[in-house]
Amino acid sequence: MSKYQKYTTDDGTYIYPHKHCPRCNAVMDESKEYCSESCQTAVTVKHKASKKKTYMIFGILGAIIAVAIILMVIFSS
Repeated sequence: MSKYQKYTTDDGTYIYPHKHCPRCNAVMDESKEYCSESCQTAVTVKHKASKKKTYMIFGILGAIIAVAIILMVIFSS
């Protein structure tokens, strides 16, 4: 199989090597990671918000555990 055969469909039409944008699924060159700056910015903002949310959840969970331990120590004596 030549490198061109894997890019042809059953009817013989050629599909050039490409990939799709992870955010909007637009067709783009293989050398790019996102199709545009707006997609890259949107993904970056989404990742930052997700990271912040995860830190907040673990912080609240840690505070609840700390309060539970303190209450157990105070009321056990």
